[in-house]
Amino acid sequence: IAIRTTPNLLTKTNKILASLTFADLLAGIEMLYYIPYTIVMSVVPNPCSYKLTQALMAGLMKFPAYASCCNLIIVAIDRYVAIVHPLEYENRMTDKVVMWMISVSWLLSFVFAALFSMWLINADLTNCNIIPAKYYFINSCIYVIIGAVIVFVYAKILVVAWHQHV
Repeated sequence: IAIRTTPNLLTKTNKILASLTFADLLAGIEMLYYIPYTIVMSVVPNPCSYKLTQALMAGLMKFPAYASCCNLIIVAIDRYVAIVHPLEYENRMTDKVVMWMISVSWLLSFVFAALFSMWLINADLTNCNIIPAKYYFINSCIYVIIGAVIVFVYAKILVVAWHQHV
């Protein structure tokens, strides 16, 4: 709200940070529900009777986490352009490009979360653990790719900083 109402704060970087803040806020709000739910499920006599609810929650819990990670990639890219190409920053990171990047990050987050929930189509409801292992593997791969992109971008910034220091 402060970014919208204060014109001096309405910068490209602050728009990206506002998107990241909103993703983290969603994750925090979701945790307020998910943590007590998980605690209750751990003490329920037959947690397998709630397996479909737990499975649906797993897909929903992925969305803000993916959104936060995708927004971290945007922050890294923004800092990369600002540090490595400071004179071209305004031309490369226009308001349109920043809004496009934010929109794509939220769309990708939704697609990743939906992808994680696709297993529900052929779910074996007779098994207590109805989420197949391959979806946990896909989830792990998505996080590894996101982490690798962030590390790569910051490594490029570090290399440029070392070259400028020498």
